[in-house]
This record gives sequence, structure tokens and C-alpha cells, in this order.
Amino acid sequence: MKVLVTIIGFFCLSTVFGQADCKWDINVTDSLGTYRETKSYLVHERIFDGKQTFLSFKLLQSNGTPILHYELIEKTKDFSKAVCFDASSRIYLQLQNGKIITLHYASSDMCSNLVQTGTAESARILAADFLFTKGSIELLRESPVILMRVKYTTETTDIILKKQLKSELTGNETSPESFFSLHLPCLDLP
Repeated sequence: MKVLVTIIGFFCLSTVFGQADCKWDINVTDSLGTYRETKSYLVHERIFDGKQTFLSFKLLQSNGTPILHYELIEKTKDFSKAVCFDASSRIYLQLQNGKIITLHYASSDMCSNLVQTGTAESARILAADFLFTKGSIELLRESPVILMRVKYTTETTDIILKKQLKSELTGNETSPESFFSLHLPCLDLP
């Protein structure tokens, strides 16, 4: 009897703690289909020499198609150059197991927008969607991402993803390396 109770208890605990914490900003099903969007998740932050850079991800699912939403915000008092995406833009993710995943930009040419904040600072915002390649989701579930390369229209940026990131601005903690393994299960993909 004790063994049965222990097995049932273990099963319940593994079910509760083994699932991702799926928090949705949007979760809609209507006559046009289903659209889901996870909450924004900080994966990179850099505050240095009067410039603040924040990079966050969201996962979207539109009628069964998984999409990575990329959002870059740069704040500075100095001039900030625009960064752009075009048809050749990609995100390359190097996994801890050595494999490299490529995500393809999914829209028309776009550059970061300059926004005046009302103070001496200005901000540039770039938001874009990227598509997963065949087989990439399974690999992203299996291994943490340690390095990200973003190929913009005219330049390439490398970002080392941290195991744990504590935001200097908000104090919130995230696990950038594990973003995909934590949030892909929320999309209920086969």
C-alpha cells in the first residue's frame, strides 16, 4: 500500500513540476482559427556607458505555426543608429550540445523605429517574427541555447545567453539559456 501511495504521489508531483508555467498575453480561438502569445521574456540586458539594451522573446502560435517574436529596445542619450531586417536576416542559435539552429525572418524589410521618450533619452525599437526550421523545435527542447547570432541587414551581433539573468532595471530573474525548453511545451506542438 505504501508503494502505491508513493508512486501516485511521485506521479502527481512530476506532473505539477514537470510542466512549464504557461502565461499567455493572448489566447484566442475564433472562426479564423487559434492565436496564442506567451508573455514577453527577457533574454539579454546590457547597461553600459549611458546605453541600455534589452532583448526579449515571445513565442507565438498562429493556426498551428510556431513563431519566435524578437523585440530589441535600445535607450541612449547619444545618437543611436538604426538596425534593420530583410529577407536574408536570420537568427542562429548555438545549443549546448554543439548543434546550430537557424530561424528565418518572416516579413518584409523593417528597421528600428526612433521614439522620443520625453526626456533627454531616445529609444529605438525593433520587433520582428522568425520562423522555425523543420526539426528545430525538437532540438531546442533537448538542449539549452548558449549563443545567439543575429544577422541584420548590414551587420551581425553575437550574444552569449546566460544561465541566469537578474535585470538591473526591474530586479526580475530569468533563465535565458532555457527559454525554449521552458516555453515550447506551452504551444502544445506534436
